[in-house]
Amino acid sequence: MSPISPSPVDPWLSGAVAMDIALASQASADSIAARQARRLGELLASARLNSPLYRRLLKGRDPDSLRLEDLPVAHKAELMHCFDEWVTDPCLRLDDLRRFVADRQRIAEPFCGDYVVWESSGSSGEPGIFVQDARAMAVYDALEALRRPVLRPLQRLLDPWGFAESIAFVGAIGGHFASTVSIERLRRLYPALSGRLHSISFLQPVAGMVAQLNALAPTVIATYPSAAVLLAEERMGGRLRASPYEVWTGGEDLSAAKREFVKRAFDCPVTNNRSEERRVGK
Repeated sequence: MSPISPSPVDPWLSGAVAMDIALASQASADSIAARQARRLGELLASARLNSPLYRRLLKGRDPDSLRLEDLPVAHKAELMHCFDEWVTDPCLRLDDLRRFVADRQRIAEPFCGDYVVWESSGSSGEPGIFVQDARAMAVYDALEALRRPVLRPLQRLLDPWGFAESIAFVGAIGGHFASTVSIERLRRLYPALSGRLHSISFLQPVAGMVAQLNALAPTVIATYPSAAVLLAEERMGGRLRASPYEVWTGGEDLSAAKREFVKRAFDCPVTNNRSEERRVGK
């Protein structure tokens, strides 16, 4: 990988967002509802001002009085079809973005100097391209840091930045998928962690995944629930010897029965976050 600068990070913005999230976590239901209404109004006002598509859809309507259920459903296929009309920054053009994500050497490279870009696999029939600005990334980073379940409190206390962890992500790594971009972005932002973040393709034969995990002996395995079950079966069969202290899953639902099976197989805590779909590359 060529030495490309990481996507920009604004420490003041990141700190402000983290503080806001921490305070909001303690707010009352009425306060949160008011915050949601205010932010929706601000979002719609910005969309009406900067997006040709939403300028037409919201013409003559008061953004402050609208609810989400008042808006037309926006399907991914429709948004990709009229991407250049609904996007709010003229720097972002679909043809340019498609050329960008077609180049695997540019994974986690900032687009137009300011944006983080990832793509979906197209498993629903329509691949999507998602563009995140610095504020969105600050929100994602803060949510990840503040709201991810603490499975080993003592370890978090002694090593809050995770420098002692060795994390192996098992998933789709051949494109600009969310988790692949996230891992590469972390490598570039924090070089000291780069040797402890590993990516393993789940498209290879199971024996190959098992061999890589056995060689790496990660303290954390991050993957999809379905892949976690597969790895748990390999662990129960004695082929997978890696003994992580935690298993993180996301991108899919994890049933109670599957969670218990993975937990029993690895003899460690298991956490699943369905919203991690943005991070685990679907």
